[in-house]
Amino acid sequence: NTVYIKLFALGDASITSGVFLGQRQDAWATSDIMTFWRSRIYIFLEGFMLCVSIFFLLIFIAYKKDRLYFYLSLMSLVSMFFFSGFFGGDLPWVGFHGGVTFLTFFKFTKCICFFIMEYLFSLFIFDYLEMKHTLTERIIRHTWLAAVILVICFAPTYHSLITISHIVIWFSLADISLDIGIIV
Repeated sequence: NTVYIKLFALGDASITSGVFLGQRQDAWATSDIMTFWRSRIYIFLEGFMLCVSIFFLLIFIAYKKDRLYFYLSLMSLVSMFFFSGFFGGDLPWVGFHGGVTFLTFFKFTKCICFFIMEYLFSLFIFDYLEMKHTLTERIIRHTWLAAVILVICFAPTYHSLITISHIVIWFSLADISLDIGIIV
């Protein structure tokens, strides 16, 4: 006997090891176990990151002069959204469940949130070292973030989004390298 399986995965996917063929109830049980360990377990981490974000926000409110806590709170919050991409298929408003397409969800969680985290990390490094941004640096960083977000938002397909992200990530790596160079 031959079994043909057709995947709809926006043109970029594979089958993982441990392919399971069996009765429907056995497949559901196996699927639930595999889905828990591969995606749903991240929901617990999301709750932890939300608590950390609220914690740092409360510290920032108590000590308003120190923006480090505000940046840590925002980084935790954005990280929470970033990691929600691991269990996006289980969310009721994503994909075939609801109104947000997987591509739009992926653009926000995996691409835009990544570049926002990089931006916040740069701000955090400068504040931690008590260095001031020049006006030119601020304009360049704000313009870079806005340009990246716009380019990602207008990517029409998953393939173009991945291609754009792979190119743009090298420029962000240069920015992070400069920040790390300042630390050293």
